[in-house]
Amino acid sequence: MKLLSFLLLGAALAAVSDDLVKNLPWVSPQPKFAIYSGYLTVSSTKSIHYMYVESQNKPATDPVVLWLNGGPGCSSMEGMFYENGPYVFQEASTNLLYNNYTWNLYANMLYFESPVGVGFSTWGNVNSNLNQNDVQSAADNMDALAFFYSKYSELKDNPFYIAGESYAGIYVPYLAAQVLDYNGAKKPKPPFPINLKGFMVGNGVTNWNVDVGNALPYFAWSHNLIGTNTYTQWVQNSCNANNPKPSSACAGALDEINVQMTNINIYDVYRACDYTPNGSHSKRLYTSWRSHFGLKDSVPCVDNEGLNAYLNNNTVRAALNIPKTFTATWELCSNILNYTVDYATGSYGLYQTQLLKQTPPLNMLIYSGDTDAAVPTNGTMTWLNMLNLPNITQWRQWGNEVFGQVAGYTINFAQGLSFTTIKGTGHMSIEWKRPQGQYMFQQFLLGNPLH
Repeated sequence: MKLLSFLLLGAALAAVSDDLVKNLPWVSPQPKFAIYSGYLTVSSTKSIHYMYVESQNKPATDPVVLWLNGGPGCSSMEGMFYENGPYVFQEASTNLLYNNYTWNLYANMLYFESPVGVGFSTWGNVNSNLNQNDVQSAADNMDALAFFYSKYSELKDNPFYIAGESYAGIYVPYLAAQVLDYNGAKKPKPPFPINLKGFMVGNGVTNWNVDVGNALPYFAWSHNLIGTNTYTQWVQNSCNANNPKPSSACAGALDEINVQMTNINIYDVYRACDYTPNGSHSKRLYTSWRSHFGLKDSVPCVDNEGLNAYLNNNTVRAALNIPKTFTATWELCSNILNYTVDYATGSYGLYQTQLLKQTPPLNMLIYSGDTDAAVPTNGTMTWLNMLNLPNITQWRQWGNEVFGQVAGYTINFAQGLSFTTIKGTGHMSIEWKRPQGQYMFQQFLLGNPLH
């Protein structure tokens, strides 16, 4: 038995060593902390590309935080190289610079290109594996996570958190529920539970009945983007964006909203569109309330010039341990993934049936950039209020002492759930307000209420 354990340990260490990024291209000086990039086996024909960035503080004991971007079908390399990773691209540039507000100052950061069919996670997969949905994606992420811990078993006692934004409002709760079920199994693989402590979700779709399309009319009206007559028409006719056969009055109201949202950046209505690599100005027509989910190739009004150049560079791919047999063009959002969205379910029910019933409670933070029209803050507040949880604290400002002005508003509910706004920013709030995002993240890990 001792010999077998030694051999297994040696195999795990060898696998980790193979994934070490020995030289991170386009970065000078080279990082003093370890970065790993490789593949996590899901099945004989499926694998997920991951990047793992060790904490700059105390990697042996600091939390492990898995970050997931949304879509569905967009790569978490956006989070790694634009939002909270140690090196981020300047907007509309291929300059890769150190991020003073990187989250790996406080945690070991883990990034999955998921679901299978996204980014470099298309390698080695047959076409049948590119059919995905919320349940399958969570199961694959759980298998990948278990494989990660089999390779990095020294992290088994570290607190584990899941975080993400946008469609990760589905991904994150689904995976948290999978981890809870996994920990309750009699024989988990690896043979120890994953030390899940909580999760955080930013501008995440959760309840399709009140999120996104049904939240947009009020958001647009309250931000002076549509007229009172249009909003009144929507309200008085009890319009529902989920109705596949709306009345003529509701269809007319939605058409007018679409017209007035033309050339507005739906991810931050006060932010100009970023420039595309060819120099043309990318303007967004808000064509329908679901149009920004299931994106192909790129995200409207959001820059990814640097990341496209980086991950399609052969030297970079070799450094990140991507097989030479992967010859496809890397895209921010998958153009081959066939993802079925469950508009009837979302992830709201998981809070009621499982996530809010843990003892001790999970640490759950929902945050929202308040100028986002894609998943508006008012929709998030609606489903949170539907949970009917008692308040532990009252609605209050936060950030004055740290930033010299209000950074947002926050409230703490019972059973471990909190809600925080980030003032004056949109969907990618932790990219566009990195200092505030990093401080919020740090306090979340410490379990401290924001002030």
